[in-house]
Amino acid sequence: MLDQGKKCFYLPVNELREWAIGLRGNAQTVLGLIEGQEIIHQEEFAKDSLYVVIRRDLSSPDLRDFLQEGLGKARQSGVELLPVSINDLCVYLTAKTKGGIDDVFTRG
Repeated sequence: MLDQGKKCFYLPVNELREWAIGLRGNAQTVLGLIEGQEIIHQEEFAKDSLYVVIRRDLSSPDLRDFLQEGLGKARQSGVELLPVSINDLCVYLTAKTKGGIDDVFTRG
């Protein structure tokens, strides 16, 4: 991946597909799960709801447990686990901001 003409990231496509994960749900619940994680992209999409993209970092015990238990725990907590397309990930990684409507107005 290039950012402003410089190579900033290189992974095989298969690894890049697994490099990040999207979480969508109640803002407090999502933020609690990803505490200490690097947020690649963040977007509020409804009242008290949040969509975030983070690096799939299994060194975080809370996140690791959440991801390993999968959809059952996600449904119980009201958080959806979503794949992040490679195109979207490239946009998020090279963006100067974290996303969301405020960034649209800031850029305008």
